[in-house]
Amino acid sequence: MSALSGKVAIVTGGAGAIGAAVARRLIDEGAQVVLIDRAAAQLNNVVASLGSNASGAVLDLADPTAIEATAADLIAR
Repeated sequence: MSALSGKVAIVTGGAGAIGAAVARRLIDEGAQVVLIDRAAAQLNNVVASLGSNASGAVLDLADPTAIEATAADLIAR
């Protein structure tokens, strides 16, 4: 069993190279990963490259209302 099997990790800045690398490592360790970024097109490309254990949420972390809505959506999932 992997160290993070059954866990969900959230990676902010997921559309960038560092966020993608962190997400890839978390997936390798068994986690489901949600990548968050405000750059939708780049985020979608990274999520697609990571496979079925990754999903994305377009979010600007400067918007408190959007953060609350996204958090509620992720918890519901």
